[in-house]
Parts: sequence; structure tokens; C-alpha cells
Amino acid sequence: MLRKITLLVPITLLASGCAQQLAYTYESDPPYAHLACWQNDGTFKVMGQTPHTLYYTLDDHHFANRSIKIVPCRAVWASGSYATYPNVISLPENNDVAKAMGVGVSVSCTARHPDDENYEKDLQIAQLEEQRRNAVWGDILITLANGLVGAAQQNANHTQAMANTYRNPVQIPEVQPMDLVGPAAVDVYSVQRGNDNLYSVQQVR
Repeated sequence: MLRKITLLVPITLLASGCAQQLAYTYESDPPYAHLACWQNDGTFKVMGQTPHTLYYTLDDHHFANRSIKIVPCRAVWASGSYATYPNVISLPENNDVAKAMGVGVSVSCTARHPDDENYEKDLQIAQLEEQRRNAVWGDILITLANGLVGAAQQNANHTQAMANTYRNPVQIPEVQPMDLVGPAAVDVYSVQRGNDNLYSVQQVR
């Protein structure tokens, strides 16, 4: 049972060069219902949890008829209760402007719980899911904050170390020069030829 449908149709710009699209945001009350959409094999496939956005391509035929027919989808809560979303969407009157500018259309639709005996159960489950998500985000923020604090502390330690280095430079040990080494002693010899095969060698100094 679909108790109430709310449609919001703001025009949203898409990336340049992209095909014009219908951005259909499926919402539910209570939130966090499973979004199940009809498949060609005759089954429903879970696409995510509400709120969830799916995109459908718009063409000249849709703009001419000012409507688009999409696959049937339903919100299915944890209890098994479900509500069906409309699958024929009327496009807003300013689609001529949207078409000329090459922009897309954004629509949101909220499926209300059928208010049967499972409503309170599904509402409590949604509240628990909200708390879980908030806790997860809290943990993420704490982790990020701790990381930033750690990085800041490391930077501070590095800065302090550099400051200490400049304040107290490392003492380089003095190097004593080596004693100069004079020319090596040279022995002088006198070589005299006695004949073709005999030489006499005598050290002069």
C-alpha cells in the first residue's frame, strides 16, 4: 500500500556531453527499507537501501509525452511489509528548457509504510540502523581526528628536532693535519763501461 507520494522536480545540471537523465530518488518512511526493483527474469533485485537514487535515460519520446515509464520498484521493510513506487513519472512543464539546455530532471518519491501491525517494529529497526550509522560515522570522525592529531604531533616533533639541531649544532671533530713528508732519499750511482760486455757500477752517495 502506498499511502502518500511526494514528488520534487528541481532541474539539475548534468556533466557536459552526457545524455539527459532522470535522477529518481527512492525514499521511504520509515527509512532504510530495501529498494527492490523488477527484473526481466520475473524477480525483484535489491538495489540498495532507501534513500537510494537510480538514473534513467531521457530521450525525445519522453519529452514529447512529458512522461517516462520505468521498472516497477518497491520499498520492502525488515518485517516483510512493502509499498510500491509509481513507475510512470510525469515530467515537469519546464522540460523544454531542460531539453534545450541539455540538463537532467531530478525526482524524489517517498513510500509510506502501510501502517499495519509491523509499523512499530520497522520503525524501531530504522532507529537502530540510524544509531548504527551514526556510530560508524562517529568512529570514522574519531579515527580521522586521531590521525590528524598524530600527524600534527609528528610535525611538531620534527620541527623541534630541527630547531634543536640549529640551536646545538653537531660538533665536528677537529682533524689534525698530517706532517709534511720531504723528498725521499736518492742513491746516486756512477756507471762506467769497461768493454762491450762489462760495466762497473759505483755508488757515489
